[in-house]
Amino acid sequence: GHHARLQKLTRTYLDQKNITYIANSRVVGVEEKKVLLIGGEILPFDLLLWATGGAPPPLIQHTGLDTDEDGFIKVKPTLQTLQYDHIFAVGDCINFEASPLPKAGVYAVREGPLLAKNIEAFINKTRLKPYKPQPAILALLMTGTPNAIASWRSLALHGPRIWRLKDWIDRRWMKKFDPAFFSPMNNVDDHPQKESVTDKDAMRCAGCGAKVGSTILTGVLDGLSIPPDPHVKVGFQDADDAAVLDLPSDRLLIQTIDGFRAFIDDLYTFGRIALIHAASDIFAMGGVPHSALIMVTLPFAAKHLVADDLKQLMTGVADEASRMNLTIIGGHTSEGSETSIGIMMNGLTDPKDISKKENLKVGDALVLTKPVGTGVILAADMRLKARGRWMDGVIQGMLISNGPGAEVLKIHGISAVTDITGFGLAGHLTEMLESSGVSAEIKLEHIPVYTGARTCLDKGVQSTLAPSNREHVEKRWQIGTSPKDDILYDPQTSGGLLAGVRPDQLNIVLEALRETGYEQAACIGQVVDGPRTLKIS
Repeated sequence: GHHARLQKLTRTYLDQKNITYIANSRVVGVEEKKVLLIGGEILPFDLLLWATGGAPPPLIQHTGLDTDEDGFIKVKPTLQTLQYDHIFAVGDCINFEASPLPKAGVYAVREGPLLAKNIEAFINKTRLKPYKPQPAILALLMTGTPNAIASWRSLALHGPRIWRLKDWIDRRWMKKFDPAFFSPMNNVDDHPQKESVTDKDAMRCAGCGAKVGSTILTGVLDGLSIPPDPHVKVGFQDADDAAVLDLPSDRLLIQTIDGFRAFIDDLYTFGRIALIHAASDIFAMGGVPHSALIMVTLPFAAKHLVADDLKQLMTGVADEASRMNLTIIGGHTSEGSETSIGIMMNGLTDPKDISKKENLKVGDALVLTKPVGTGVILAADMRLKARGRWMDGVIQGMLISNGPGAEVLKIHGISAVTDITGFGLAGHLTEMLESSGVSAEIKLEHIPVYTGARTCLDKGVQSTLAPSNREHVEKRWQIGTSPKDDILYDPQTSGGLLAGVRPDQLNIVLEALRETGYEQAACIGQVVDGPRTLKIS
């Protein structure tokens, strides 16, 4: 606490403001419009504002780290925990074992730079430095315009000058969060460790001023391996204004566009998944991917960081493009709040090979090539509720291209195909049924589901798009009275193909799909006659 003179001064101001204060008591409960004190006294209120001292979050008790009697993590002067030198802790969650400090922002803020230096020193196996707190801190308390109280060591000062001092300090701090503070609009240099918020983190331009710099872009693109194509007369290597294609006259052109923001930190893998996902529409229509335009948005950062992120992302895209024999013909970059990618893809197909949703027939078996559940597991991962092995399973599944599966279906003459993506299994299935003028019966137990997906759903986790998917289907379709499983409405990223297969071909097609790598391919139901009915059992 503060010294007696400051306490007396504070009580004087409280009395002047007719503020009643109760000391040396404890709140034991809060009920509607009243506070209960330990001695039995009840304080009625209209508005309750509760200010307490710092307390450690309950999570700390489950970390296994040494804590003091109040639950704060005990650390060495170097900010390392007592048991593990590779685990650092800072801020209000810690207490220094030798000399605990009061919970004050001035200490926590100044631990930050030392933390960065000590982590670097630990990695480089050099000497770590101890934290040396300032011997005293200035405490300021507004008492109403134009007065304030200041406490410094044994001093207690008050009056208009103290109010002006606190007002100046507060306004200077808040100005750092004012967009106008970030002018002039300077570029970041090649030494990000020397940058400061005062002169380098400028407000970034929009429009074409938000493009990634040419030096970065050229350096990344020159290092990519892009398959050539004789039908591309002008591509991205030519650095012209647009791509020029001379497509074969005996082929139909299929075009699709897709995109989303990054859902994993591994941008190489994210780039691969994005291209695989975008190509699914081409495969579902019976085509072969031919060429693509890529739109990438990256967060503003130092040049070498932007270059590294762009290289990882585009290398993933390029590697997957090589596997598909697809050529990249151009693209665009932009700065934004988070990493995202958009892909416009061209595909080619023989007119006789075109597949459409409207080709389902009564009696067809409904075959799904890949499990569902990516949406809910990615949602759980965002909430730190997904297990690592669940995410590993989903990522491996998303990296399976629908190309080989589409080829299996084409070989067997199957032309009623769609891919399962954002609208979920039920959404894309009902699109097929509506186009074909038929209904379907689905067996939940036959639907392949990624490990962990149902566990997440049972715990109340779902993708933000799932309720909209459910609403759309249930407004337009009669759903049977059997269980309405949420997994049906889960949006899929890089989901599988859904196809209508003649019953006499079912076993042959399933065997061929499984031999091709779709180990969980399954028959999930059948097409039946009737108007807008989806029976689930």
